[in-house]
Amino acid sequence: MQIPQVLEEDTSSCQDGVGAATSDTVEEEHIIQLEELFARLNTSADNGLTEVQARNLYAVNGPNAITPLQQRSEIVKFFRHLVGGFSLLLLAASVLSFVAYAIQIYADNIPDTEENL
Repeated sequence: MQIPQVLEEDTSSCQDGVGAATSDTVEEEHIIQLEELFARLNTSADNGLTEVQARNLYAVNGPNAITPLQQRSEIVKFFRHLVGGFSLLLLAASVLSFVAYAIQIYADNIPDTEENL
């Protein structure tokens, strides 16, 4: 199995080699050899990042935490449920039922209650 060619990166603008693997690179870290990945990230499996590299990455990227989803208000949730999916189908069916009932009233003047049951 042959590994695809890796794009060379310009690390001259990086401080202490930190930031070498940014969004400009092709995301292929999962398929390259470990030695190449460590060289790209300027680290090792034994020692990890230096204190300076860790501080620089923290300053650039922020904490390693999942950001919570933005909460929607209850009224927005209600209206999203009101106009989405199956509720629109039920709304259309009820409108058609009232239209059919109105047509029957105007056609017969008074609908027979026995026929509607």
